[in-house]
Amino acid sequence: MYADSGGVGDQTFYISIVLYNASLTAIKITFLLQYYRIFATAGMRRVVTGALAFVSLWSISQLLVTIFTCTPIEAFWLPERGGTCVPNLPFWYINAAGNILTDIIVFVVPLPALGGLNLRRSSKMLLLGIFSLGFFVRIPLGQASGVC
Repeated sequence: MYADSGGVGDQTFYISIVLYNASLTAIKITFLLQYYRIFATAGMRRVVTGALAFVSLWSISQLLVTIFTCTPIEAFWLPERGGTCVPNLPFWYINAAGNILTDIIVFVVPLPALGGLNLRRSSKMLLLGIFSLGFFVRIPLGQASGVC
């Protein structure tokens, strides 16, 4: 269903998908933990903790679905052995939508705290612009990989 040749390349492809999802999870959690450390007010810590819980649960669920997308797992790269696999298209759309949502959450969480800093308006706008650069870089990278 997923692979044609059943060779080492298909196993490598499977491993790359799992590692890609694991790295997305690690990056998002790292950003949120950094926000928790930087924004030490009680209100921001509650918001960051909620975002961390949501992003962690979503990301770990998607990682598990990715790992166990076929039963048995080797059916991913050896379809002739039989087994069942999760349909590609619905999973890709759900995964993409959830990843876009969690990207937006990670992007939006620090903005109120940055807007509330005691800085000149021009300095705040510059700081918000710098934070926004990461979001605008993520969009083309996601589109280039076809995952987004």
